[in-house]
Amino acid sequence: MESTSISEKDIYKTSRTLYVIEAALEYFIAVTASGAYLAKLTTSIGISDSMTAILTSITSLAGIFQLLSIFLAHKTPVKRWVIPTQMLAHLSFAFLYMIPLLNFGAASTTIFFIAMLLARATRSIVSPAKSNWFISLVDDKKRGQFQALLTIVSLAGYIGFTFILSAIIDRFESENNLKGAFLTLTIIIFVLTLLHMLSLLFSKEKAVVVDKTESPFKSIRKLFENQKYRHVLIMYVLWSLAANIAAPFLGTYQIKELGFSMTFIAVIDVVLTVLHIPMVYYFGRYSMRHSYSAIMKLSYIFAFVAHIVLAITTKENGMIVYTLYRVINLITGAAQGVSSTNLIFDIVPQTERTCALSVNTIVVGTVGFLTTLAVSPFVDYVQANGNTVFGINMFAQQALAVIAALIILILIIYYFTLCKKTLEQ
Repeated sequence: MESTSISEKDIYKTSRTLYVIEAALEYFIAVTASGAYLAKLTTSIGISDSMTAILTSITSLAGIFQLLSIFLAHKTPVKRWVIPTQMLAHLSFAFLYMIPLLNFGAASTTIFFIAMLLARATRSIVSPAKSNWFISLVDDKKRGQFQALLTIVSLAGYIGFTFILSAIIDRFESENNLKGAFLTLTIIIFVLTLLHMLSLLFSKEKAVVVDKTESPFKSIRKLFENQKYRHVLIMYVLWSLAANIAAPFLGTYQIKELGFSMTFIAVIDVVLTVLHIPMVYYFGRYSMRHSYSAIMKLSYIFAFVAHIVLAITTKENGMIVYTLYRVINLITGAAQGVSSTNLIFDIVPQTERTCALSVNTIVVGTVGFLTTLAVSPFVDYVQANGNTVFGINMFAQQALAVIAALIILILIIYYFTLCKKTLEQ
């Protein structure tokens, strides 16, 4: 494992600060093309709910484009190709809000899909190389703490940023001028894109000696010769199976089956975002004394408990029990946010990290998307048959939570029997 010297810390101190700013700016831009903001935009164009769901799932499929990251990883310095590619991604997000203004008519849905795919794909391509660029500037022993700092700053900014976006949309919508809101959001994304580009331009990149003649496929072969990486990849695949069985269906579950109001959902989201900050800080500090694999182990245990709680959630107890599920699941997310990428950085050499992150994203993202796709007919079937599963009256999401819990239990057993000794030594 490599470590950054004291002299290097001084050289890269400003770059690490810029990375914190860069991560927050990128997060803000991504927020504008997700959740309620994406739904508001697609609704105004006339895109159906089902197509909006497909557009949302593009994030998982976009991971496939990280195949290009494996080929580009040897093109150093990565700064030369990361910056223009990242800019293209952000400008594509800005273009989404221009579509209602340009009045493309019947072609709007197709153009929107192409722009969204371009944005997600280009963002996905640069992600592993950019992570390797900046995380390599951090002392190995402080990576977890630094990852926590990135998350905390982004979350703190998210609260204020989303309040501003919502206020802008509400004001223009009250004046029956939604196009004015979209024009304002386009300008905001352009400004954020400019600031983001500057944060990358003024950041230093650590010189890394890379064999540029080596085949990218050789890098992949080296990865799979690494026993630790194989174990971690299997762990992450099992987690992807569990995480994508029930979670994608919980948005509508809160509104339809549990009967939550939008106000209640919004309040809980804000409270959980605030709670997320100290949780991430705790696990950042915790990583100074414990291995990243040990933190991942804890996240799986919390995830198992969370899905058991989800399985017993009903309309009668939903406000309390489902909120408890969200809190426990938040602990899982905080632990994984600090440890998942850093665990990969721990077990592979720096020259192979971009490839390792890309392979992980491609495999895990594809498994996650296919899992959700495979489960969808089951959800439709249960809902069409009066929320009955094998003669038992229960919601489809409850049954899926039980299946997810069983997969997580298998994951925990796999970790303790085959991975613990290897990864925590």
